[in-house]
Order: sequence, then C-alpha cells, then structure tokens
Amino acid sequence: MDRRRQIPQLEIPALKKLILVSLTLAAASAGAQTIPVNLYEVDVTYPKGVPTLGRPIKLTADKGINSQPSFTPDGFSILFVRRDSASGQGDVFKLNLASGTETRITSTPEMENSPTMRRDGTIMVIRWTPATLFKEWGPWIYDAKGQPLKGVLPGPDTVGYYVRLDSTSFAMMRPKTRRSVAIFDSRTGTMTDYDWPVATIPPQLIPNQRAISYTRVDSVGGNRIRRLDLVTHDTIEIAPALPGKTVHAWTPSGRLIMGKGNAIFTLKPPEKTWTQIATFTDPQLQDINTYVLNPRGNKLIIISPVSVPPKS
Repeated sequence: MDRRRQIPQLEIPALKKLILVSLTLAAASAGAQTIPVNLYEVDVTYPKGVPTLGRPIKLTADKGINSQPSFTPDGFSILFVRRDSASGQGDVFKLNLASGTETRITSTPEMENSPTMRRDGTIMVIRWTPATLFKEWGPWIYDAKGQPLKGVLPGPDTVGYYVRLDSTSFAMMRPKTRRSVAIFDSRTGTMTDYDWPVATIPPQLIPNQRAISYTRVDSVGGNRIRRLDLVTHDTIEIAPALPGKTVHAWTPSGRLIMGKGNAIFTLKPPEKTWTQIATFTDPQLQDINTYVLNPRGNKLIIISPVSVPPKS
C-alpha cells in the first residue's frame, strides 16, 4: 500500500488545539516548582566493537529544563534548548565540551526549539510564539548571534523536529493529527508524508546508508524503530524500541543505543534483543534518554530529569 500523500494545503486545526491546551497547562503551572532536566556527557569506547560507557558528567548544573542537544559540525560543542523553569521561555545555548563555557545564543520573544548549526555557522531552529502560532511556526535560519533571518519553508507548517538530508531536502516530523514523518523538497516546495503515527523526536540519519530512522508509536503492540529509504521511500521496521521509550541514537558502526530508567542498552539490526551496556547508581540518572552521539561516536549526550525525593 502506498502511504505517501502530497500536502498542498496544511492541516493544522487538531494540532492548534493541542498546542493551545499545552500552553494553557504550562501557564497554569508556571508558579509551581518545575523539576530541572540536565544534559550529561558520556565518553564512549569500543574495545570489542560494542559500546563501553564512561562516567556521565553533568553539563547543565540543574539550570532549567535542558533538551534537544545537537553537536556543532566540528564536534567540540553542543547546541541545546533551555526552558526557564519560571516563565517557560525557551532559548538556544551553546556549550563548549572541553572548557565547559556556556554561551546564550538567542534571547528573543519567540520560542526556539531543535537547534542545529550549519557549516557556515548559521543556526536552524524551530521558531514560534503563542501570539503568532501558525504564522511563523516551523524551521527558520538564524545568524550566529541568534537573530532570525528567514524561514525555510514556503509557508507556515506544523514541523516540530527535522534533519537536513542534503542541500535541498529535509526529513521533518509533523506533529499534526497523524504525527507523520515527511520529506520536504526545497526545489519543488512540496512536503510528502511517508509514515505515521510517529514520535515527535528528531529523525536520525542511519550511518553509511541513504536512510533515516524514527520511532513509530503503538500503545498496544509496543513502539517500533523504523527505516525510511531516501531513494525508494520504502518504510520497514528494523527493531523494537525499549518498552515505553522512543529516543534512540546511532553509533558510527550502525548500532542503536537507547536509555531506559537508570540503564543504557544497545542493539545492532537485524538483532531484535537489546543488550544492557551500562547501569548508573547516581540518583539523578534514573530516567535516561540517549539523545545524540558526535560524528566520531566517542561522545554521547544523555538527558535525565532531577529526581525528586519521595514525600515522607
């Protein structure tokens, strides 16, 4: 069955309702204490071809809700989003992994999500505000000083995450009614959906393949990691996700890495069974997501919220 569908007219009512509800809930809880979410750096080695992990180093010192890390092209720094615990405002920061120096990139009225740095030093983000929802929603290019330059798409769209495929196309996650994975071709200005429903997390480039991976969500049968071929556009299942989890990363040799609870696991398709490779006793590492590895595969960035002690 051909599941592709050209989208000449954007479909946004259901997502608009969802976003507005989310904003209302965020505003209602703004006065309540928000649990910090931290980024950690983990060294990775491969003594027998299987990832071996070092001790996680906290990068963000309990400052706000930190998420969506990506490596800069040189691999020495990461970009990430920090959402202020009190106001909910989200901005882009850059952190040098060697020195620990943290630099604020954006300080705008808009919300910026899912930052990535391009080869020329400009930054691509998802830009939006409650006041201009669906007028400026979608990927934008910012200069190196954090000022918006131009939108990437020909019009507003319900794009939440993305990955650049080549000089003219992007894979994009569109959290609308179907929550689809799509490909945008800038030459034709078209967006084509290929699979749904998918988790609203960044699609991943699969090493040494012309393909991306993403997680298809299924509350009954369990989530599945799937592959979209960028040449044929066929989609297939390549691995089961860990129960209840969606975020995965790839090593350069084609191994998947996922976190769950206080442990990290690996699997190499076509294997179907996950192998545990690390367990952490730190009380702040009890809800791990393995988000991204650098191109060399020797640095892993993981995310975990600060644990709240149980009430006595």
